[in-house]
Amino acid sequence: MKMPLNIPNAAYDAYFDYFKACTRIDIVSNEALPTDLTGSLAHATITPGSDYTVADGDTGGSPDGRRLTVAEKAGVDVTANGTSNHAVLSYTADGGTTWSIRLVTTCNQRILSATDGDKVNMGTFYLQVGSPELPV
Repeated sequence: MKMPLNIPNAAYDAYFDYFKACTRIDIVSNEALPTDLTGSLAHATITPGSDYTVADGDTGGSPDGRRLTVAEKAGVDVTANGTSNHAVLSYTADGGTTWSIRLVTTCNQRILSATDGDKVNMGTFYLQVGSPELPV
């Protein structure tokens, strides 16, 4: 008899809570994986209660995983000159002096200029975790 594979939604949601605690999204210029926010070109505040949505994965239902969607931030002021390379979700527990990077993803490369008063749109993106699969 084949045993069904399933992770309860509560387990996925507990995993996503780590990311949903993030309070800031940055666009950074780092070509390598960023380890801090010194390469930040633009940033926006994220509201944990309203800027995240957790739902079934793209094929629907718990057997197909869960998805955490991060809301779009439009018209964000560019604060430094450079080329965008990554979007970074981060969290701080001390009022903004020490940041914990929790998620890094690539983004479209674009030359950004604070000097020219550029604004950037940080589009919606998601983190999806699939259901377990049988070992091969």
